[in-house]
Amino acid sequence: MFFTVLKRSAYGVAGTVFLVVGLSVAAVAVTLVPKIGDEPREFDRRTEAVVAGIVRTNTGGPSGGHTHVRVSYEADGRQTTARLRGGNGQGLRTGDRVEVFYRSGEPTRVATKAYAEKGPPGTGTMIAVMAGVLVMSTAALIVCWHFFTAATGRRRSLLSA
Repeated sequence: MFFTVLKRSAYGVAGTVFLVVGLSVAAVAVTLVPKIGDEPREFDRRTEAVVAGIVRTNTGGPSGGHTHVRVSYEADGRQTTARLRGGNGQGLRTGDRVEVFYRSGEPTRVATKAYAEKGPPGTGTMIAVMAGVLVMSTAALIVCWHFFTAATGRRRSLLSA
């Protein structure tokens, strides 16, 4: 009797965990739906920047670490220093001059020419991501339902139909 109650309690806890996961993933899906088709504006401004510093981090993982390039430049009449997106530091040294691109209204988010030309992910990519998120949410909620039915005693095993 004790083990039956313990087993049902474990099913209830597992069901609750899967319910939380399923609802969280569903919430992500709901927040992403309005963004489908909203592509960021193109980089419409460019300026010359000076490499202010290069920071290398060692994460200890298989990738070995990351390199962040900080550049200093003048944008919209103000001197700004920011992290360069798309710049992994290869071939750059402090003091080098580099051409950077930014969007009007966002002068603190600069990118290399290659990054700026790459463009944002397309609508098809967003739809594929949404489909994946919905499948994961549905799977988690179905597993949650199976755990709850086993916890209430309406089902003896998770494997039986």
